[in-house]
Amino acid sequence: MEGRNISIWGKPAAEDFRLVLLWFRWKRLAIVISGFVIILGFVTFYIANVRPRDPSNDTRFITYILLAVLPIGIAGQSYFMIRRGAKKLANLAQGSQYRFDEDGVETGLTASGRMNWERYVKIVETSNDFVFFPQENIFYPVPKRFFESEGQIVELRSLIAERLGSKAKLKN
Repeated sequence: MEGRNISIWGKPAAEDFRLVLLWFRWKRLAIVISGFVIILGFVTFYIANVRPRDPSNDTRFITYILLAVLPIGIAGQSYFMIRRGAKKLANLAQGSQYRFDEDGVETGLTASGRMNWERYVKIVETSNDFVFFPQENIFYPVPKRFFESEGQIVELRSLIAERLGSKAKLKN
């Protein structure tokens, strides 16, 4: 199907960036929390099997509670930082016109740019967005709510699959 041209307009909101940042960082957060759970397991084993020299001055329980609460604190702090970062990104974002065609993606209203499909490292489709990665750790979301119809989403999905091949992680 030659000559495809999909045009949309929208301004990403903080929620769009928050969802993508959570999606992008969940593996790192899971690894950190898993590490703390393993440490907590070792501490639990230690507490269960070692008798204190001075039972009246046993601080193992307090240490155990602090270690148990630490993963929750890290998860909460990470979520807070993601929310804060998403708000900053939303404040910086401007409404944009997106045009997807056979050659690439054109964006802009006040300033415009064009990027050929070959220059994208990958494009990932989530339940709410298409996430474009011009570089490995740099991305921008295009929310599906910007599209006028499901047909436009299906057409873009097809275009991305044709142009990026295995670099496209799409929901089929």
